[in-house]
Amino acid sequence: SLTILGNENRDPPGNLPTATVMGPDRPKAPLRVRIHPSVTDTHTPPIPPLRRYLSRSPIATTSIACRRYRRCTGAAALFLLTLTYHAQRRWQAAEGFRDAPEEHEAFEDLLRRENTTRRRCNEMWKPSFRIESLAALSEADDRERAAGAATLPAHKIDFAVVGFPKCATTSIHALFHGTNETNMMPDEYCRLIEEKYTVDDELAFRGEVRAAVAAMPPEKKTAFKCPHLIKNAIAISRLASMYPDAVLLVGMRHPVLFFESFYNYRVTTPWPNSTSWEDWAIHPPENLVGFANGWMDLDTDIGRYELTLMQLGKVPLTDADLSLLACKGLSLAPTRQRVFVYDLGQIQDSDADRGRAFLDGMGRFLGLNTLLQAVPVVNPKRKTVPPEVESQQIDICDRRFDKLRMLLLERSKATSAFVVDRFLRSPEVVVGGRGHFK
Repeated sequence: SLTILGNENRDPPGNLPTATVMGPDRPKAPLRVRIHPSVTDTHTPPIPPLRRYLSRSPIATTSIACRRYRRCTGAAALFLLTLTYHAQRRWQAAEGFRDAPEEHEAFEDLLRRENTTRRRCNEMWKPSFRIESLAALSEADDRERAAGAATLPAHKIDFAVVGFPKCATTSIHALFHGTNETNMMPDEYCRLIEEKYTVDDELAFRGEVRAAVAAMPPEKKTAFKCPHLIKNAIAISRLASMYPDAVLLVGMRHPVLFFESFYNYRVTTPWPNSTSWEDWAIHPPENLVGFANGWMDLDTDIGRYELTLMQLGKVPLTDADLSLLACKGLSLAPTRQRVFVYDLGQIQDSDADRGRAFLDGMGRFLGLNTLLQAVPVVNPKRKTVPPEVESQQIDICDRRFDKLRMLLLERSKATSAFVVDRFLRSPEVVVGGRGHFK
């Protein structure tokens, strides 16, 4: 059966109500979907004809004119995001809508529990990797330095697309695959994330990686894509040790739309078997409040890019910053590698001059001699998804998600402040068209 999980400590899955879902291809075999009360109890009528506006830039959440996707607004429109909250409240008053405390009690309870846990982060911190892997990494570095660079293959990684997922990394991969000057390793190459627990295993592993790199055309710049690499301290440190001259490409998008996109991706991608739907457990988005309530690497902190960017050591960190890292089980992995930052909206920028400046800036950053062409829009292959699963995808502008959306917007302010006022000011960070981020 397909299960929509809630808080299992309060409501055992066996006691959940069920609903019969009939698919067009299964008229005689209805699928029994167990639905958590948090979904049924917060049901609201369809959204009235009100336009909701969200910024498409991940770091300009309160001060710029912004455009929402057509499916969320009904038509392309420009508006100041600072008016969103007030417009929403006026609509609620006009419609006689009032927040029902009983409907949001579970959501508020999750927030309270998260704040309590966050205050205890320093004492409960555990790294996301085994200490043995860090020791093996360090000893392997010492042995390679002692042996000298002359013992290592000359072919190297020149740049890497390391984040974030659902931020056009596939399109960037397609842009640089097979050009006159660049070539990408096939598909996603995420082997650098693997942990090795002895120095001999680590050295053997590095040999395998270097052999894969050596198989690429030597006359071109070699690169790879791994959208999750930037979150992994071991992978960041290993890449910096093996290929210290490699540069990093990091893409972002608006945190609210990032949450929506990644949630819908998770809903339609069963794990560990991507084609097995029978036992696929789907968690309601309202239950994913805070790092302690995540599902498949997804929670309301997923769009807090600063938590990941802090690991790179590009800016001084405060005690509060270190406490946030501890909450997520993240670790510092300082690197001298330069970082190029872009926003999803730049991939298909309607402003031709600004779009050209973005491509030229990326080309200069990578040391290319020829002009880059427009970034191709590459959509993943369409998967066959059962209707009862596809119906669980969300539109973050639905009235049901008002509380969740406002929480994501509120937290994105801290992300904006870190990226604009601190991270982009590092001499080792280059932004793809600064005008797009103002």
